[in-house]
Amino acid sequence: MKSKGIIGVLISALLILGLVMGCAPAAAPTEAPPTEAPPTAPPTEPAPPTEPAPPGEYHKFTLADTPEIKNKKPIHIALMSSGENYMTSEFIEIWSKHTGIPVTVEFMIFSVVYPKINLELLSGTGAYDIVPVDGMGDEWFPYLYSMQTLGEMFDPGGRAAVEGELVYYDQTMLVLTSDKEGEVYGLPHFNYQMGQFIRQDVFDDPTEKANFKARYGYELAPAKTYEEVSDQGEFFTRKAGELLKGEPLKSDLYGLALQGGRFEINDDIYSRIWGAGSDWGTLIRDAAGKPAEFVITKENKETLRWALESEKYQLANFCSPGCESGFWDFCGSQFESGKCIVLPHMYYPIYNWCLNVENVIPGAEIGIYPCPLNGSGFTGTFYEAASRTSGNPEAAYWLLKYLGSYECQRDMAEEVALNVCRRDVLDDPKYQTPEWFKSFGAKAAAQTYIWDNVQTPEVVSNYMYCNSAALGKIYEMQIILCHEAVTGMRTIDDAVAEITKETIALQTKFGTLPIREEL
Repeated sequence: MKSKGIIGVLISALLILGLVMGCAPAAAPTEAPPTEAPPTAPPTEPAPPTEPAPPGEYHKFTLADTPEIKNKKPIHIALMSSGENYMTSEFIEIWSKHTGIPVTVEFMIFSVVYPKINLELLSGTGAYDIVPVDGMGDEWFPYLYSMQTLGEMFDPGGRAAVEGELVYYDQTMLVLTSDKEGEVYGLPHFNYQMGQFIRQDVFDDPTEKANFKARYGYELAPAKTYEEVSDQGEFFTRKAGELLKGEPLKSDLYGLALQGGRFEINDDIYSRIWGAGSDWGTLIRDAAGKPAEFVITKENKETLRWALESEKYQLANFCSPGCESGFWDFCGSQFESGKCIVLPHMYYPIYNWCLNVENVIPGAEIGIYPCPLNGSGFTGTFYEAASRTSGNPEAAYWLLKYLGSYECQRDMAEEVALNVCRRDVLDDPKYQTPEWFKSFGAKAAAQTYIWDNVQTPEVVSNYMYCNSAALGKIYEMQIILCHEAVTGMRTIDDAVAEITKETIALQTKFGTLPIREEL
């Protein structure tokens, strides 16, 4: 499964953030308007209880509302070892101190989470009370408690105490953590939505703007199509000694940076496929609206072919050769060091790393916008969930509820610029101002532009990402075959055929829905 960003801590702490998959009705590539981004500030001790809610309104849960936990057994939690999740451990310590329940934390890099947690859950070892889950959690639902079930077991307010909190979350993020029955397995506490990062100072430079328009016949602006991305890649790819903003470059410059490595290249491909209104396979629902089967249509295959061809033939020539084996780590480094101008699709948690370009390059300024083609960048959420083999599901429940609470999500956003998932945090007016954004170097509210754009709950609920119990295995397969296609190890046609074949085989063996190919 998957994931993603903080200056200082970043280069050592940022060793992951992986991701996962999707589908929506076929539509011709059209695009969404770019927008600007916003921000965040600090926690310390848990905030005091919020004011009592007016009659008839739901009282938002706070740490102070945690009752005495009867089961005093220590709990063990696994976290993705991204910069964000290292910082999440600070809030776990706050909870442990408040409740008196000892908590040990194990950090895992993304590449080992899926095989490691898969083994522990399927074997029933009980090694972890709480485990990290990617957006494509269908495969693990039988081994996890739903929050509603835990609420019935341990919360005086029962299921209502859980569902009262759910209305405050971004509903797209909830779709990514929900079973087909509507049960929520953990509360999402950060996401890895993708956006488009650019060197705003370069895009705004009068000479660069004039030269671009003279060469291509239209204004230089954040790309809305991949033809525009290609033009920008070509325009900004320059040799040492050539001019940028009127100054000679000290080293070669690349217009773009893309994930070409055998780790997350398929996330870039997802962004293009979803942006085109398609998917790796189309979900078919029955008359009652329930998922019935997947069909890999001719249109799905043609869109996949286009996505692979556009990266290989349109965009890769304007990237550093290191992109062939790099992923977000290399791309983030390229941007931060001023060696590229555009990241067409990059995870928001990498924003703080990329923001450091403003410290590295005099006069540099970062800009953040929706991805090309409808703003449909790869999206998902990491959340923590209670294992059914936990020795203390009671403590696990209250810790999960705290991590997902308004006060904790607010403090996570303000303290560590976490990409949180609650709308009551994201939509706070103070996070909508450029002044706040620049002051804190954070980007929590930037996601609202993307979520409000096209990736609605209705669209995301049709993604294969959210409906395949075999997606973890399918995702790993996609990485290898996309990498081989883009780097020339196999032809595009062969890659499309093999991805189709393997998707059908894996879904048939490990999934719960039938799948077929439209010939």
